[in-house]
Amino acid sequence: ETLRRICADACNIASSRMSGARRRAECRRLRGRIRSMMRRCNSLHAIGKFMGKLGRALPDLFRFVLDPSIPPTNNAAERGLREIVVHRKMRGGIRAEGTMEWMGNLFTCVSTWKNRGLDYLQEIARYV
Repeated sequence: ETLRRICADACNIASSRMSGARRRAECRRLRGRIRSMMRRCNSLHAIGKFMGKLGRALPDLFRFVLDPSIPPTNNAAERGLREIVVHRKMRGGIRAEGTMEWMGNLFTCVSTWKNRGLDYLQEIARYV
């Protein structure tokens, strides 16, 4: 619940109009709240691993507060990977190392072309 409140506060700060200096101060305050929560929870073995990961992510955790052009979630990245994951599951995975790399490169190109509004079939034909 504490982490949820901190994240909600961070999103509110990110969407507000404030100076860069104020954003940096708020980001320091948010990091302080995370550190305080980590100190309270570190003794609990069950969540100690999570606290370690949270601590390693702390320097970048509130980057979206400092730069409003960065979204607070990774939803766009997740949506970008969905097609690849579905394809992998349908095909049962790719076991050959060279094929995995080739498919990864192909999916990256196709995704980029789609995001730019280009016809990916025409783009592939240009390189074949």
